[in-house]
Amino acid sequence: MTAPINNGDSGFVVREKLNLLIDQVDVLESDPARVNTIESTLTGEPTGSTQVPNIVTMSQAQYDAAVAASTIVDTTLYVIV
Repeated sequence: MTAPINNGDSGFVVREKLNLLIDQVDVLESDPARVNTIESTLTGEPTGSTQVPNIVTMSQAQYDAAVAASTIVDTTLYVIV
């Protein structure tokens, strides 16, 4: 993630941050599959922490149906909306 541009940053610092942002956009444009990604780290997290590789949203009814059908994936975070 790019650091925010703060009031008082020198022109050089602002240019560096903008160039980093442009580089990140270039990467996304060159690989559309990366647009739907979450970058996370376990650094500094409590022992035993794990990453969640997939996040989806669904209704409570859809979730209940998935539970009944035993199709819930243990590495997916389900957000009920």
